[in-house]
Amino acid sequence: MELFRESQRLIREKCDVIINMTTTGTNAANVAVCEEAYDERIAPVIELETEMCSYDAASFNWMSAKPFTFQNPPAFLEKLNKACIEHHCKPEIEIFNPGMFGVIQWYTDRALLPGPCHFQYVLGVQGGLPAVPRSVFELEEYRKEMFPDSTWSAFGTSKGNLPCIFTALALGGGIRVGLEDTGFYAKGIVADNEMLVRRAARIVKEFGCEPATPDEARAMLQIAR
Repeated sequence: MELFRESQRLIREKCDVIINMTTTGTNAANVAVCEEAYDERIAPVIELETEMCSYDAASFNWMSAKPFTFQNPPAFLEKLNKACIEHHCKPEIEIFNPGMFGVIQWYTDRALLPGPCHFQYVLGVQGGLPAVPRSVFELEEYRKEMFPDSTWSAFGTSKGNLPCIFTALALGGGIRVGLEDTGFYAKGIVADNEMLVRRAARIVKEFGCEPATPDEARAMLQIAR
């Protein structure tokens, strides 16, 4: 928590961007299913009053060199739902496969999750949909049918990053970039976050749009500060 708190302070000294705190910033998401683990994951929402937080819609097997189960059981999600409502935090609902929309609909139908929703399509994780344009199209069809008033953005990992963000822009969505998703700017060129963000801004302008200011983004996402 002290690292999260210090990071937030340093960002706030420089600018007024929306800060989206992770709820998977500890190993608790990988190894523990208990109240203590849930509290540890949700602490940034409660203690830092962050404007947004990551919200992973379901558990699934994350396949890697050492596969693990990414733990997001109903007991955790219900606790996170309550924290988001009480602390006016907008969830960034990460969607790895179409079935996760059904989980979110169960909560929104019962007013257990604040709306309108903002979805983040996470593509290219082994255990989820591949980072290809077809996946963006597929998830968009489900979102439009089930959550027509929601907002969304997308990204693909590694070499699927650019194809997925180009597709998202073409379909009217937002885009996500950063070192969490891809470590290279191009083949053989190691990236840093500034390079990726500047390129994203250029791409948005090439599509005939303008990157939103922080307050414009708050209005689009319906974030009440």
